[in-house]
Amino acid sequence: MAAGAHYASDVLWAGVFTFGVCWLLYYFVLNVPAREDAFAAGEVAGVPRPKLVIGSSVALGLLVIAGVLLASPESRDVHRWVTTEQLDGHPASVTLELSRGDVDIFLVDGGERVVEITGRVRGFGLPTNKIRDDLVLNKSEKAVTYTLKESGFFTELTIEIDVQIDATALDRLRISTNKGYIAIIADEAVTSLPELDVESAEGEVLAPTLKEPGQRQESLVAP
Repeated sequence: MAAGAHYASDVLWAGVFTFGVCWLLYYFVLNVPAREDAFAAGEVAGVPRPKLVIGSSVALGLLVIAGVLLASPESRDVHRWVTTEQLDGHPASVTLELSRGDVDIFLVDGGERVVEITGRVRGFGLPTNKIRDDLVLNKSEKAVTYTLKESGFFTELTIEIDVQIDATALDRLRISTNKGYIAIIADEAVTSLPELDVESAEGEVLAPTLKEPGQRQESLVAP
């Protein structure tokens, strides 16, 4: 699991699926116990009923197809950034909107990239699933908006996002996620904090503290 980056449930599901297929074939499709009993009694083993064989085969085929579809992997890395040249200055407003995910915000004083977003998305589900992220700049208002949304059905999905923001001229920071924690950490060089609008529908929120950028917060407090 550690080397292959698989969830524990993936390994368990593979074992259950393999055992289930063998069990169905042994007892209901090939009817091995009845054939063995007939052979021991000196009788000719009967051939399984065609309707049962066909029905069982169709059911197994549907299970295999469903298993393959629901096990389609989703894996991608996120890396977006904004420079002072792109925004024509430092950001005054930053908005982050996620359908789900754990978010760590690092407020720093200065930097070549005024906003830098890194992270990863890992999960399994239908092959038609989509993960979309978008970065929008408003130069006139010095505003940066980043969105990350999912669509489709996922059996498992993990999203982790780290965002480093130059707080030199930052007036407002808005973060929202439907599921996951939000941690805001300010560098020691940051002397003032922006107006905060932070919301996690299913998760915890950590108030800003002074820590070095790159350090993940271990303890969270409820909003």
